[in-house]
Amino acid sequence: MQNLLFVTVGVSAIRDRMIDDPAEDKLRELLKRLKSADPADWPEARPGLIKWHRSRWAERTSVDDGRLVLRTSAELLTTAKILRQLYELSPACDVARVILLASNTPDGQFAAEVNREVMQSPEYAPVKPMPAVAIELIPAPSSQSVETLSDCILKAVNRHRDSENDRVIFNITGGFGGVNTLIGMQAVHYGYRLCYQHQTMQQPVYIGQNLRAYTSPEPWIIS
Repeated sequence: MQNLLFVTVGVSAIRDRMIDDPAEDKLRELLKRLKSADPADWPEARPGLIKWHRSRWAERTSVDDGRLVLRTSAELLTTAKILRQLYELSPACDVARVILLASNTPDGQFAAEVNREVMQSPEYAPVKPMPAVAIELIPAPSSQSVETLSDCILKAVNRHRDSENDRVIFNITGGFGGVNTLIGMQAVHYGYRLCYQHQTMQQPVYIGQNLRAYTSPEPWIIS
């Protein structure tokens, strides 16, 4: 059995408001401008954006460092906390792979790529060795995709599962509400375990198969 951590991806990794250093005004203005620009222009922001995230992780004292809140992506912050807590269990709950589940829109894919590159950097590393990181793209919720979206999520999960015995964990902090609602419904049927952390919370909340919420993964992992 292997443990797979899926992470729903929004656009917090590429938002301009997290850039609060006056020395990075140029990057902030670039991100503002690129919100409505052609996606082909986004590579211009990529190096500075990744450097910003990596610098925030390099200067942290721990994954609980308050300076990370609102200054890096929700996916990076919560995934780091979840991995650390899982690996601290006895025995440790090792994660074989982190899978970023993003919309197949240009900004969704770009945000996923930024998150993946930072996750694979030496500055991030909430656990060692850091699991491999993959990206899965699914349609953004819309009137056209709503009927097939659930199947797309299931296919994304099954592409990474070796067997039905594999434990599937979803970090649903980021991403679209419609996608996360479907994942919650699937969790009841397929036994996925869910994690979530609001920006006002210090630690993730873990939701087990018994539909109870826990502040620690220890009872949740066997629920």
